[in-house]
Amino acid sequence: LADSSLLASRVRSTIDALVAKAVVLPNVQAVSLAKNEILVDTAALRDPKARGVLRVTARRAVGLVGHDWNLFGKATSDPYLRLKLSATEWQSPVVYKTCDPEWTEDNVHDFIVYDWAQTLRVDVHDWGPSWAPDSNDVIGRAKPLLVLDLLEVSGRAIPLYEPNEANNLDDMFGKPCGYLYLDFAWLDITPGVLYDQGCIIKVKIDEVYVPPAFGVDAV
Repeated sequence: LADSSLLASRVRSTIDALVAKAVVLPNVQAVSLAKNEILVDTAALRDPKARGVLRVTARRAVGLVGHDWNLFGKATSDPYLRLKLSATEWQSPVVYKTCDPEWTEDNVHDFIVYDWAQTLRVDVHDWGPSWAPDSNDVIGRAKPLLVLDLLEVSGRAIPLYEPNEANNLDDMFGKPCGYLYLDFAWLDITPGVLYDQGCIIKVKIDEVYVPPAFGVDAV
């Protein structure tokens, strides 16, 4: 059981999620060095300033691995994308029975960027029912993409590699297994300006009052 790839993937995902919620941007552990903590806005320390918004549009992939065996024809896959930037993750819709998927609906996601050194991680999965032993296996993985370089690769072919289970980053990528095409756009954040495409609202809570009926003293 310990050698099960599905179990190992679930354990790894759980650990990654716990770490991300604690210390991966925008989540931070803020420590005030001031002697008088009244003079320090701890809420501001825990809320890093956003640099801007990275808009990602999933277009298509070509030459993916056929992961699902077919009796009368070539093996195909049911691919979908999973993109992760720091603690934020997005999943594309599934395109069924193809090794050359195209995403045309619900294929856009906005990531808030807090640091230029952040990296975007992209995996291609083969969808499957939860009870299947090879459910949602990774069939292609792109090398980490630095935020600073994303606009340069917008619309270009991003090489995909077979995933390897390794601790060393250089050994995590196997032989080539297709290409992925993504569009990237950078959106500036302008304080006090509302855009048709959306806006970011920041809320600061100074005090919370809990009714005595809940058995907790009011704060």
